[in-house]
Amino acid sequence: MLHPELEILLEIQDLQTLRRDIAAAEYAAAGIPVDVEAFTQRLTERIAEREAQLSPRTQSVYKRVAKRHERVVAPVLNGVCYACFVHVPTSRGRDKGRNTELRTCESCGRFIYYTD
Repeated sequence: MLHPELEILLEIQDLQTLRRDIAAAEYAAAGIPVDVEAFTQRLTERIAEREAQLSPRTQSVYKRVAKRHERVVAPVLNGVCYACFVHVPTSRGRDKGRNTELRTCESCGRFIYYTD
């Protein structure tokens, strides 16, 4: 089970990726009929809605990290943050409910979640 705000952050990250991808030339070349401007606007509105659902503290960290990094959330696999590839302290990842708390990487500052 993931922390509710972590779920929101992952959704925001996916929506931002979709917004970036839909504007790419490869997307248009694929022949997918879509009004890029309207769809981009809908995605931007949805991102803003989801950002508003975050707590003020989480919003602050999110905005700070987003200024420096495209990806704000990263998985941790085998004790390694897969954004900066630095080992996360072992004691942080041993908890049974480790994904029920909102955590950040001590090295890169991104929000992290454990996959193993």
